Amino acid sequence: AASGVNEIILSGDVAGAPVDTTVPAGLSATGIFFPVDKDFRTTQLAADLPNLSVMYKWDSSTQSYAIFTKSSRGAWTATGDATVGAGDGFWIDNAGPQISVTEPLPYTP
Repeated sequence: AASGVNEIILSGDVAGAPVDTTVPAGLSATGIFFPVDKDFRTTQLAADLPNLSVMYKWDSSTQSYAIFTKSSRGAWTATGDATVGAGDGFWIDNAGPQISVTEPLPYTP
């Protein structure tokens, strides 16, 4: 009989250089492109998004979306933990035009 334990192996490349990404205007799904947990508010994406943009991240502890809004003065307000785990995705509602972002490495390769 099966033990109820499954091993999952993921393979791929770990970024060794900054990652370029484009975020369109409006709602889009994205993530942190590195194998580390990262506070969204400390990312280049968070810095480059225009004021009044919103980030939605699923919070498994509350079984609801944590909502983070960039105020008209550029500060991020939140209803939960802004840490995005390695492999987690989130939604961005970009309040401005499409932006291109270069996210620096959060580690030394």
